[in-house]
Amino acid sequence: MSVHPPVKGYLPAVIFTLTLLLLIAFGAATAVSRFIYFMLPAVVLTVSFFFFLFPGSRLFSLALANSLAVYTCIFVFLAKLNFADHIDFWEAYAGFAAPLAGLMLGCWYRRDTIRAFVASGQQRQKQHGYGRVLLWTLPLVVIALATSWVRQAVTPEQHYDALFLGTMFVVGVLVFFLSQDISIFLLRTGLAFEEFFTRVKGLLAPVYAFTTFYTLNVIVFACLYRIIDRIFVEPQFVVRGQPSEIDFIDSLYFSIITLSTVGYGDIVPATPIIQALVAIQIVVGVLLLLFGFNEILGYARTHKDPPDA
Repeated sequence: MSVHPPVKGYLPAVIFTLTLLLLIAFGAATAVSRFIYFMLPAVVLTVSFFFFLFPGSRLFSLALANSLAVYTCIFVFLAKLNFADHIDFWEAYAGFAAPLAGLMLGCWYRRDTIRAFVASGQQRQKQHGYGRVLLWTLPLVVIALATSWVRQAVTPEQHYDALFLGTMFVVGVLVFFLSQDISIFLLRTGLAFEEFFTRVKGLLAPVYAFTTFYTLNVIVFACLYRIIDRIFVEPQFVVRGQPSEIDFIDSLYFSIITLSTVGYGDIVPATPIIQALVAIQIVVGVLLLLFGFNEILGYARTHKDPPDA
């Protein structure tokens, strides 16, 4: 089988993954620029490696991007929880890269077996259950819990950096031996994404109709709020603790949070007329959701693909 997918498929995979990871970089990192400089080559290398080695699923990059994002979030959380202020920049990123390196090395070592899995198609996918491929998460959880206990119980603070690097090295070695199950899990997830988006395409018509009615509800009630507020002399709303007239942008915002039943409290109805109108919009919105979801599910059932022979 060919192992060199077209560049036009590779670039969206890298761009999507980088976008997701950069969001985490800006949201989680203390030194954002240094985090990004390290992440860019690491992510490009990882995505490129898997995309060219196992091009079995068009949406495999989505599963890989999600997995890298989850790994990054867990890494940042555990590193801050267990080793905050005790590891320097390069130690942190050496630890971050160790499991990625173990996964890539393991997949390269077992590339023929994994490619055979990809080539075997859906029948092999069904035989390799999710329960089996998810077993690799258990030893990783045990290592994380053991590291936290060792750090608190027996490790002096001056040795936290050594404990951190040792832990990530052990994780990297473990990931190397579990790389086949991890990669198969990612490949199966990519196939599941493909099936999901194929089904979603068939739901565009009812979803569009539902969205149209939902948007109409928001706009109509926003206009009514604005009109009533302009008709009466006294303010019909309390805005950030003060009776005040609202503009059309505020009325749209209030209509959306009312229909979603969030109710932040920054804009509050101040008169019985507006309160009654809010109650009507909530009831209409709930009915719209009920009927809308029912129609979408009904459409999905009636247009369900026939089972394979």
